[in-house]
Amino acid sequence: MDDFDIFSDETNFTRPLYKDVLNKYVKEIPATPSGPNYQSGNKLMAEEYFMQNDDARCAFHLSEAVSASLRILALYRENQLKGSENKLHKITSFIKPMKEIMESGPISKEDQNIFDLLSINTEEVTEALSVFEIEELEPFHKRYLKFSSVNNVDNFQKILKELPTEWTVIQLSAPYNPNENLKPFDEYKTEIDSLYLSMFTNDYTEQCEFGPVTVNIPANVPGEGVKPLFTELYALLDENYKTIDNARLLNNKRLVQNYWNRREDIDLRMKSVLFMRLTPKQRVLLYNLVDSSPSLSSQQIKPCIRRILTEHGNPEDVRQHLPGDCQTCSKDFKIASELCLKCLMKCFEGVHKFALVDGIRAFSQAVMKVKDGDEWAALKKAKRHPVILIVDEMLDTFPWESLPILSQHPVSRIENIHFLYSLYKLHQDKIVDGYYAAKIDVGRYVINPENNLERMEKRMSSFIQYWCRTWSGHVSQPPPPDQFINHLTTSDVFLYCGHGDGCQLAHGGGGCGVEGATGTRGAALLSGCGSVRLQHGAGRGPPMAAHHHLRVAGSPMVIGMLWEVTDLEVDKMVSTLVSLYVPSDAPVPWPSVGKTNWSKGELDTNVEQKLPFTPEPDLLRAVSRSRGSSNFVMIASSMVARGLPIRIL
Repeated sequence: MDDFDIFSDETNFTRPLYKDVLNKYVKEIPATPSGPNYQSGNKLMAEEYFMQNDDARCAFHLSEAVSASLRILALYRENQLKGSENKLHKITSFIKPMKEIMESGPISKEDQNIFDLLSINTEEVTEALSVFEIEELEPFHKRYLKFSSVNNVDNFQKILKELPTEWTVIQLSAPYNPNENLKPFDEYKTEIDSLYLSMFTNDYTEQCEFGPVTVNIPANVPGEGVKPLFTELYALLDENYKTIDNARLLNNKRLVQNYWNRREDIDLRMKSVLFMRLTPKQRVLLYNLVDSSPSLSSQQIKPCIRRILTEHGNPEDVRQHLPGDCQTCSKDFKIASELCLKCLMKCFEGVHKFALVDGIRAFSQAVMKVKDGDEWAALKKAKRHPVILIVDEMLDTFPWESLPILSQHPVSRIENIHFLYSLYKLHQDKIVDGYYAAKIDVGRYVINPENNLERMEKRMSSFIQYWCRTWSGHVSQPPPPDQFINHLTTSDVFLYCGHGDGCQLAHGGGGCGVEGATGTRGAALLSGCGSVRLQHGAGRGPPMAAHHHLRVAGSPMVIGMLWEVTDLEVDKMVSTLVSLYVPSDAPVPWPSVGKTNWSKGELDTNVEQKLPFTPEPDLLRAVSRSRGSSNFVMIASSMVARGLPIRIL
């Protein structure tokens, strides 16, 4: 502790002391810590281990640094439910640790003071405790959801090995930013200069017994005449909101035409955000690069190879060969990406005894052979296993699923590894080949409950009557709260079409009433504006959303929108999604049905089938395909799926 100088304005921290302080902070934590503070501490720990090339501990602390407040919400709700079912729950939850103290041996003075509050005679206490039935140890997945010594790197790796081998689990994390403690969210949300990409599991880590691994990727780097990525993203989202909000005021053709011109301008800007070359594509292992090569351009492959060959080698080998004549590079670097390309090339040549350009050329030829060779044609068309993205709350607004490398893949988001593991264990008996095996027998819907979206109501009501005629639900009026909960718990597919997420129709403010919908078994499709958007609270208040409450209720899948959308384009996507996923005995496939007067509730089935219709029992693939039914990238990229991969068997 000699490094603390209480009489100075500055405190000099040595690295070992700094790490000890962080260790103490993140390990000696209360049962329900401050979510944002807990996340910040773990991000700092992760960065320390990243500098030491300790991938396992780095990935573990990053896994602890996302959606901590949602874990607290789940614990709080669980205790509430237990208390409502068992009036003695609160008493027995305190008695159990006291009983353990008494049975452990001699009692300390501190423990004795606790017992003195209850009785002077410990024998009386023992006799009183014996009448209570103490619950057995909770399942491991529930204990890992909490905050305790159970959350450690060994158990983290154990969990990863338990997850289905078909899953590729990737976490995207923003680095620690001290301005999170000082500024409102709107002021620091664009201050992201890099990302941590952690590959928790995939097929190659299983084969090589290697992983998890983390790489740091530059982000938000502006090109010539181009705004930084996140600055542009939030700017166009603001403009998108204003444009849609003003649309209801339009009352003549000229203004309507101007509106659509603005929509097209915003759409073009979203395309530039999605296709901007921020980084080489996110692959650590050359195996993964080869496997992904059909989805990558030649211009993306070579930078990927260069980064793999230069920035992810042994740092000590790099230090030994680092030239001393560079004015910008020093042997005190923390990670290799801090070095200039010239020094990286010299270090590579010193370590491997051949030039970097020759290494890149050799690997490029191998990768391009796979990418362009006829013998690998099947790989280009192969259906991929699900990708599960754990996305940092700071990065959740970005439409990762619409990036070219992921746009044709089955992709789902989940809040953190804790909820992924918990959902997996909760529904484990229904998981087949990495998919939740869903039924499609029961469908429920709520359409236009506020009775102020007439054209949307006519479109979606006519679609449901045509394609899903056995479904039941409510149109033009809200269901009673208990019936809304019943819809969520008894349906294989629940569809909400209206403003927002619809969860306000359950008891409780902010949608928290849906947490009582225990036993949910299917997919909830919420088609309103921002229905699965994270809403950041004031100060350091944690972000919340409707799908958080559904996640606490154990819902396996929630699909919704990241931002404001227009009803016609969303109706196209939602009807396409449902028609792909839900089997129907309708006479004409939905894509071939005439929709000239759809906004009037009229469908033309006296038509020829335009193209062969192929249903899609994989819900994530159906989501991917349904995005193509919108004419606007801005609308299409807003739709995301959150939860377990789900498929009709």
